[in-house]
Amino acid sequence: MANLITIGPDVESQPLNDNFAALNSSKVEISDVRGFLGVSLDVTISDFDDITTPGRYHTVFVGPVTNEPYQEAGARRVTLEVFRDPTNTLTMQKLTYEAGTGAGRIYFRVVGETWFEIYTNKNNPSLLSNVGYQKLASGLIIQWGSGHTSAGSLSVTLPIAYPSNHLITIPVAETGDVNANLTTASYTTSGVTILCSNAVENIFVRWYSIGY
Repeated sequence: MANLITIGPDVESQPLNDNFAALNSSKVEISDVRGFLGVSLDVTISDFDDITTPGRYHTVFVGPVTNEPYQEAGARRVTLEVFRDPTNTLTMQKLTYEAGTGAGRIYFRVVGETWFEIYTNKNNPSLLSNVGYQKLASGLIIQWGSGHTSAGSLSVTLPIAYPSNHLITIPVAETGDVNANLTTASYTTSGVTILCSNAVENIFVRWYSIGY
């Protein structure tokens, strides 16, 4: 096309229009570009409650700012999508952290209400192996592993340390030895000691751990 269009903030006042035929003409209305491509604007965000006009917004800022869901300080690049329900009564936002602090996190809400975080592999990382873990978006961490006792004990180093609290580790004797009588001691955020009443046998133990 010969004509170039600069899309500025005033595009937000234009209604949605998916008129594909207009895109083949020599003159393209801003509303047609918006309907075909979606709005892509650089905006300054100081309060997410202020962005209520439907469209897609890209911006970089140092947060957190007012009514932002992710509260860790730092620079971030985000995409904010704003849209309304079919009855045009609710305004909704989807916020994707593209890079920087919070990268990979995605949130959704009705404007004025609580943000909900959408599960992704960024906020639910895992190590799926014989000794591994699963981190949940809530902050809860589940870990597991196995090993053999030696002289009545097994020292366990967790795959990842719990940031705050090692709640419990449950040992299970794989051999099914009812005389194993396994207990735990010496809890830290990064490990635990499994004790066995039978100090003679070399018992294979599986363990499961929970913390946050």
